[in-house]
Amino acid sequence: ILNHVRLHFESHKVKKKYGALGHSVLTVQLERGRQGLGLSLAGHKDRNRMAVFVCGLNPNGAAFRSGGIQVGDEILEVNGVVLQGRCHLNASAIIKGLPGPIFKVIIL
Repeated sequence: ILNHVRLHFESHKVKKKYGALGHSVLTVQLERGRQGLGLSLAGHKDRNRMAVFVCGLNPNGAAFRSGGIQVGDEILEVNGVVLQGRCHLNASAIIKGLPGPIFKVIIL
């Protein structure tokens, strides 16, 4: 029950923080393997907008196996570090520098 209450509280916090974006926000938990998380990142097609999008998934990676992340999703946060509004190259370096092996990824 405690885990259920914790997940409900975290879900409420996420919706409160990102609910104004007008899309569905989802939290996915991943475990980094030998090949990383299995995500390829890209920026926004409008070079004046900073954003971090999933542009590819390694079929052997944790992100693909989770089934919760898809190409085209925007990554908003990883382990509490806000990536919304950042350059995808900076986001990649930030993610690689985070301690693991468990990663909580908030996607739009």
